[in-house]
Amino acid sequence: MNCNFNAAIKQYAYNELLSHPDDSVRIKSERELCTLYGISRPTVRKALAELEQEGVLIIRHGSGAFTNPAAAKYRQNPNWRRTVGILFGFGNSLVFDSYSWEVVHGAQQILEQNGMVVLPLLQLAGTDDKATEEILRLQLDAVLWLHPDAGRLEVIQRLEAEGLPVVCVGRDPGNFPGTVMYNYRECGRNLARHFLKHGQRNPLLAADGRQTVYQELVRGFEEEMERAGNVFESRQLLLNLDSLEEDIRRLHEENTEFDGIFVFAQLIWKVEEIFDRCCQKGFFRTKHPVVVYALRYGWRESAYLDINSIRLGNLAGEYLEARIRGIPYCGTLRPVAQVIENRSKEKSTKRGE
Repeated sequence: MNCNFNAAIKQYAYNELLSHPDDSVRIKSERELCTLYGISRPTVRKALAELEQEGVLIIRHGSGAFTNPAAAKYRQNPNWRRTVGILFGFGNSLVFDSYSWEVVHGAQQILEQNGMVVLPLLQLAGTDDKATEEILRLQLDAVLWLHPDAGRLEVIQRLEAEGLPVVCVGRDPGNFPGTVMYNYRECGRNLARHFLKHGQRNPLLAADGRQTVYQELVRGFEEEMERAGNVFESRQLLLNLDSLEEDIRRLHEENTEFDGIFVFAQLIWKVEEIFDRCCQKGFFRTKHPVVVYALRYGWRESAYLDINSIRLGNLAGEYLEARIRGIPYCGTLRPVAQVIENRSKEKSTKRGE
């Protein structure tokens, strides 16, 4: 497992201290800690030396390391040094996109404000039994799981059964109550209302078709458009960003005119270049089509659907902090993003007329 074992050893010592606040208790030996965490003796010694310097442990050469009951700050604050581990997807990946990193950053802001330690991304082995054991060995106080794979639902349930709180972010692994994710269906309805407010009834929706959340957004968009008397056709949905310019050109040649576009993509700058060329070639009905991005980093004159990853992380951090304090799950949290107008668009449009 790739993680911060230094922090894990420290957490073990803090737990021992909190479990026996009035006694000096001998902790596991260097050899036992090496075996427990599967690490080298220098790593263990470094962690123990830091704990001694902090006053948490008393090292007695020839006898071992003992907790220091005089470390009153640990007894007075039960939330001191609570540790949260982070997992992603199936739990065996160490790489994910910038959006997910922002979610982690948002959660970290809340957790660290409450005196908690956030471990780096963990990497698990394959089987559910092995994964559960690995996580429990770290003696964490909670787990933040980003975009959990449905195949790990059993692991999450086992961790909960062992008393380890888990909060999932961005995806529900299977009717799990401790989930924080946007209500993309309602987001889609808000998006449709924005286009309709601007008189745009034939927008394109362009996205990376591999993003499953986009399907819920499209469903909400279609429902709101149909309620307004519009029919959203399948050809208005472009799910291959690599062929986006060619698809828009083809639709234009078929005398199919569109008056706006919504972009759900990470590589916004790439889409911007394509969009600029399409406008210059007259592929859209109006000179200034309505443009909306799913993130606030969009085109210089665009509105954006405020899917705020840091704010989502803040919400997950607050939920996790409450669970660590023993507050039961209150159900899945489903915030709804609003479309934010870009005031500079009006000025830019006037200059272009």
